[in-house]
Amino acid sequence: MEYKIIRLSSKDYNEAIDFINMVFSINYYPHNFPEMLPVLYKPTEEHMKCHYVIKEEGKIKALLGNIPSRDCN
Repeated sequence: MEYKIIRLSSKDYNEAIDFINMVFSINYYPHNFPEMLPVLYKPTEEHMKCHYVIKEEGKIKALLGNIPSRDCN
């Protein structure tokens, strides 16, 4: 099966946050990335364009955050 890599935008914020919170909460305590890392997780174009996903049947199945270190201060 061939997959397409999609760059996210601000309209994808809620779906992306739900996905990463779920993935990181499976084996540990519940996570809330916007609360844990508010500098990095905001529903803006600038913040969301750093995230890439693979979707299957319209749902995120993999997500990569490629966040420049200047935004991590």
